[in-house]
Amino acid sequence: MFYRLFIFFIFLYPLYASEQKVPISRNSVLTFDEIIKILETKKDELNKIKNHKDLKNFTCLPLNLKKGQKDPLVPKIRKKLLIRNYIQSSDVDSDLYDLTIENGIKQFQEDNSIDNDGVFGMRTCLIFNQSESALIQQIEKTIHKIKEENIKEKKRKIIVNAGTYQAFTVDVDGTIDHIQAAVLGMKTRQTPLMDSKISQIVLNPYWGVPSSILFKDKLKKIIANPNYLDELQYQVFDSSNREVDAEDIDWAMYTEKNFPYYIRQKPGKYNALGNIKFILNNKNAIYMHGSPEEKDFKRKERTFSSGCIRLEYPIDIAIWILKGTSYSEERIESFLDEEKTVYIDLNKKIEAHVVAWPVFINEDRQVIFGNSFYTEDVKK
Repeated sequence: MFYRLFIFFIFLYPLYASEQKVPISRNSVLTFDEIIKILETKKDELNKIKNHKDLKNFTCLPLNLKKGQKDPLVPKIRKKLLIRNYIQSSDVDSDLYDLTIENGIKQFQEDNSIDNDGVFGMRTCLIFNQSESALIQQIEKTIHKIKEENIKEKKRKIIVNAGTYQAFTVDVDGTIDHIQAAVLGMKTRQTPLMDSKISQIVLNPYWGVPSSILFKDKLKKIIANPNYLDELQYQVFDSSNREVDAEDIDWAMYTEKNFPYYIRQKPGKYNALGNIKFILNNKNAIYMHGSPEEKDFKRKERTFSSGCIRLEYPIDIAIWILKGTSYSEERIESFLDEEKTVYIDLNKKIEAHVVAWPVFINEDRQVIFGNSFYTEDVKK
């Protein structure tokens, strides 16, 4: 047994490893020109198959096809997956939703910003029905937007693409770095597309809870659990800025309009802003910040904030912004470890843009389609 393992690792493992997908580091840089080339390659692939007879649309009935089920629609799904290179050759006439189909649909969902559960439901079906011509059009619009961005004056900036729920940095030499997941505002509380500037970074921020969020999202939890605020490190202050006991408040008697208290959450592991906040100059009080809910960044359809932008790796962006200042990476991390609130005013503000490009790439240089309500007007 030992001899076989020895032979595998010495002679066969290098060949095996070379064929495996090795994701790039989230700190691996590229340029807009390289991204355009990747998008053009994807466009060429779509052009080659766009007139295939088996890529015609089919009716999306209310359904949730899962592995192990049989349905007359499965052979059509199977053929489309095969043509689009999501599965290899298989029994195209089989109506069984098997593991091959499930894995193919998972990868399709991954590429189209759908939570990849492998279930062929209504939303997956509708996006699965998008024509190759429509996808090509989305790519062309994104390439146009990127070219516009590429000819602008070279400045350090952060771009948040609401279309694909991502954020990334652009350096003064045009290199792109730190591509990461972002959470945007839900449909009823959308993050506005805007051009802004980052003027301040706050380490270990307090979170002042807006009354709108308090009454829409928190009030039921507070009433149901009298210890809710204490457990999550919230403080309540009256109009004289004196801290009061949350249990002494008759929450049911107040509305958003007559609520006389101010609530804030202390820095720490529960803080809704994570441990870093970026102040943006804008009229909508939108800012960027971290989040303690790490699982949210693993979801594909990341539109469930109240309008502000949550970043998966805010420390990467903070270190990037503060590079060359007295705030070294070690110093930043020491402040974060101490949970000490530190306000860092930027002598040179960093541009921040929220855009809605329908297509982009992920950290593995794979093309992803956003299929977001943020790009509905862009797709027309």
